[in-house]
Amino acid sequence: MTPGSNDASIAIVLCGGSGHRLGAVSLHTPKCLLEVNSVPLLEIHISLFRTIGVKSIILTTGHLGSKIRQWVEKRRFPIDIYFCDSFGKGTAGSIMEAISLIPPRHHNFWVSMADVFCYPNLVAMHQFAVQTQAQGVILGTPVPDASAYGTIVFDDTCRVLSFHEKLPSSNAAVVDAGFYLFNRDCFVERGSDSPRSLERDVLPYLKDLYVLIHKGVWMDIYDVIIKCWSQAHELIERERSPGRKWETYMRDFEYLHDRAKKYAFRKKLKISEVHPSAPTSP
Repeated sequence: MTPGSNDASIAIVLCGGSGHRLGAVSLHTPKCLLEVNSVPLLEIHISLFRTIGVKSIILTTGHLGSKIRQWVEKRRFPIDIYFCDSFGKGTAGSIMEAISLIPPRHHNFWVSMADVFCYPNLVAMHQFAVQTQAQGVILGTPVPDASAYGTIVFDDTCRVLSFHEKLPSSNAAVVDAGFYLFNRDCFVERGSDSPRSLERDVLPYLKDLYVLIHKGVWMDIYDVIIKCWSQAHELIERERSPGRKWETYMRDFEYLHDRAKKYAFRKKLKISEVHPSAPTSP
């Protein structure tokens, strides 16, 4: 990790995903503004970075970007927040677009995926980056069933060896938890094509990439909301009777959907077993 003035005092939060897999849930609400315990995910990310002394945050936006901007302007956070429209550029393309706004004297910066719920120890993550002199550190989290995620393979020093795409097996593994600390040299043009995907076009090419294991609560908003939606449908179908008015049906659906959300969040709040050889973020 390259030392520099105001080291790691800038964060990029990726908020531009379309959320198409969430269907109606994200039709009018950006997925980064979906709430956990009545707090929008984006607010959690901003608060995390403020806590460790980050001075500026760049939000990369796309789908419903104007709603994100309006929400931020109403909240008036005591931190500099900038917007970068990166619609259709992918995760890596969005980061590169945001890097163009970062002054050259800032060698290192944070990145987070705004659609994950997590409270990592970012101070420990930064210390680990300095200790290992890594190009980048990725936060990993163990899950009991990794079939829905890309997995991280690493050695006893936690140096990343490879990434595996989603596998059909349901084995436990460490997956990408959506928080990163990078040196800006990680993001360079490779050939004639600009990188679009962080997971495919950037991370596999980094020689000094390390993983820090997060052992606390972690949730992928896609997984949670989809389960909630499914649970809500099951509940409403069980309690629905013939001849009821559509307005009554929708009112009950919304109520049961809220019940299902609370149920699913409660079920997901479990601490996973930690990889025995990995340093952990308390």
